[in-house]
Amino acid sequence: MLCKQGVEDKAAVILETCRELGVATDQTMFVGNDINDIPAFQSIGVPVAVADAYPEVYPHVLYCTEKPGGFGAVREVCDLIFYAKNNNQTVAAI
Repeated sequence: MLCKQGVEDKAAVILETCRELGVATDQTMFVGNDINDIPAFQSIGVPVAVADAYPEVYPHVLYCTEKPGGFGAVREVCDLIFYAKNNNQTVAAI
């Protein structure tokens, strides 16, 4: 898992990081909550919004957490990934 903060062009950083790590963008997850996250959501395969995200982002994500940001949303996502991996499921199918 990788976390970068204070980034203005999130989509560009995601694409750059994927190239650096040799990871396909369609196998990459991004968790966000704001309108400025929409380009990042559109650049990867598993876009996720937190429960208290701006409503405008929901059409751009595959999954929305039940927990709001700062109150367990990341843990929820990590648990979903763990469950999927241990049950031979793909994360995108969650």
